[in-house]
Formats: sequence, structure tokens, C-alpha cells
Amino acid sequence: MAVFNSLVVTITWPFFYEVCKEKKDEELRKSRTLKACNSFYKGLYFMISTLLGYYILRDEPYLSPYIMGKGDMSKISDGYPLHKWPENFKYYFLGTLGYHLH
Repeated sequence: MAVFNSLVVTITWPFFYEVCKEKKDEELRKSRTLKACNSFYKGLYFMISTLLGYYILRDEPYLSPYIMGKGDMSKISDGYPLHKWPENFKYYFLGTLGYHLH
């Protein structure tokens, strides 16, 4: 996750540096630019992880129509305690866990 963060900062730095309102104090300008780049990365991460999470869970039998699924929440405990996880859920879990541990 740190690699993607530094990649986004590298790509967005020139744009946020130009639009930063602070023009007199160079250290403050760099600090605010870095903060804007990191905030952009966080917004991008949460948007992508939300869409990816929905993509992974969309066909599960327990995903309610209220949250754009086709199933019924009463089926959430079917197969307990040996619940079968959705395909690629392990990678999604590890990726999001990596962000939050970072």
C-alpha cells in the first residue's frame, strides 16, 4: 500500500503544488501539498475498495436488495460454522487489512 501511496503522491504532486493557495512560505506549501496528495490517495483507496468489495459480494445469497444484492439477509448463517467464502475474498481482505495496518 505504501508503494501505491508514493505513486499517487508522485503523480498528483505537480497539480496540488500549483493549486496550493500558500505562495509565500515554501515549507508550508510543501506540507499542504503533501497533505492534499495523501488525502486524494485515501479518497481513491476507499472508493476503489468499496467498489471492489461490492463486486466480490454482489452474487452472495445473503446480500440484501437494500444494498444492491439479490439475496436475503436471513440466509447469512446458512452453512455455519463452515461458511464458504466468496471467490477472491481472501485477497480483498488481505489488501484492505494491509492498508489499515499501514
